[in-house]
Amino acid sequence: MDSNDQLLRHVITCKDEFFKRLNREEDIIFIFTHHDADGIASGGLLARAFMRKNLPFQARVVKYITPRSIHDAITNFESFKKKFFIFSDLGSGQLKFILNQFDIERVLVLDHHEIVEGKESIPEKLLHVNPWMFGIDGARDISATGVAYYFAKAISPENVDLAPLAIIGALGDEQDVGENSSIIGLNRKILGDCKKQDLVRETVDIKISGRYTRPIHLALSATSIPYLPGLSGDEKSCKRFLERLNIPVVNGNKGTVRTISDLSKEEKSKLVSSIIEHALKYGMKPNKIRQLIGNVYLLDAEAPNTCLRDMREYAALLNSCGRMGHGGIGLNIVVGDRGEFLLKGQKLVNEYTKRLANYMNWIFTTNALRKQENTIQVVDGNEYIEDTMLTTLTLLLMSSRRVDKKLPIVGWTALREDDSVVKISARGFENLVKQGLHLGQAFREIIKDIDVDSVPRGHAPAASVEIPRKKLEKFLRFLVRKTNAQINQGLKPLSNLSTWL
Repeated sequence: MDSNDQLLRHVITCKDEFFKRLNREEDIIFIFTHHDADGIASGGLLARAFMRKNLPFQARVVKYITPRSIHDAITNFESFKKKFFIFSDLGSGQLKFILNQFDIERVLVLDHHEIVEGKESIPEKLLHVNPWMFGIDGARDISATGVAYYFAKAISPENVDLAPLAIIGALGDEQDVGENSSIIGLNRKILGDCKKQDLVRETVDIKISGRYTRPIHLALSATSIPYLPGLSGDEKSCKRFLERLNIPVVNGNKGTVRTISDLSKEEKSKLVSSIIEHALKYGMKPNKIRQLIGNVYLLDAEAPNTCLRDMREYAALLNSCGRMGHGGIGLNIVVGDRGEFLLKGQKLVNEYTKRLANYMNWIFTTNALRKQENTIQVVDGNEYIEDTMLTTLTLLLMSSRRVDKKLPIVGWTALREDDSVVKISARGFENLVKQGLHLGQAFREIIKDIDVDSVPRGHAPAASVEIPRKKLEKFLRFLVRKTNAQINQGLKPLSNLSTWL
């Protein structure tokens, strides 16, 4: 039996045990899910599965799980004698917290992040589904929504129609790491479920966001991955750019605006060629420019004039809702709302995109990006950058010609609700990961070394954590040495990091 089969068998075992422990007459299920696209998609998928079984539940989107977030969620549901907690896209990195705060027989964890203390740390009575338990790479092969999908599918075969949400979660977590930006591993197997039901169409096209929903110049200006210098965030420049190419933004006869999807094959070819030429002049690397073309995943059942047709845009919508503090709007969209909540969600996407463009401009005009000991690149966000947007900003910076592709990018900013705490988010380029960089491991080890009671999230190419502001400089000094050691020594452990100071 291969690792995939072992995981799926384990899912069935956990599903059976979940329903043995669940009292349908007395229990309410609390779903806690992360505030990014994968978290919201997985939480909404579980909600739809439970609705079909008429199971009472509440779903909450959170930045992280804390005693306060748990208390706030359950306060109004004391009439239920028992509570069952599900952590989706959360939990595997917070096992110590869960073991201290909950009756572990009343908890189910559905996650894809690395298990901080190793699978041996999982108590036998805790229901825990994670691909890493079976040697499957949760950073590339399956998302939290994929894990939730297999759990829902084990509940009932009818939930196979929820498979597209797993692809949305994977795209939101940047798991399109195969050739031509395709998905791989178990994600590919889930895509097979989608295609068997004609739910998802896969094709190769321009990957510019807003291909169906935005006028061409606005779609071009909203492009963030890759970030196009001189075009991203600048609508007027994009309009002039198209005018020089003789690509009209309005249908001459009808007077209606044109979208990327309206372009002819020849116009698309001209547009892509010109963008490549433009980007090269700004010093962009060819491998980054190639991100403009690749596999595109489409939901033909969704209206073409919404940001739900293109599944990357769907993921961006959910991410915008969560990062702007309105995860509940994203959950309602996933559950099926196509009216009021969808309109609110689309407005959040526009606002989120504008803020990101403003932050990018601020970073480069204020010299907020600096090198530390020529080992890491640090973005000093201080109180200016919102903590919910820091992770996305570090991703956008990876496409910029102004960053050094030989060094990891590390950003920090104060938390909105408590400026004595800072969030740190880091990204590593693929070439660094191949050389041994593992930011998730580095963050976990440093947190122990500097004696901070916090739980990092992350994988090899990306990680984040919240720590006291007074520990920031020490954290960065340790990170310099840790990442340098990983890359130069291939993840050989350091006996005592403090001796490096």
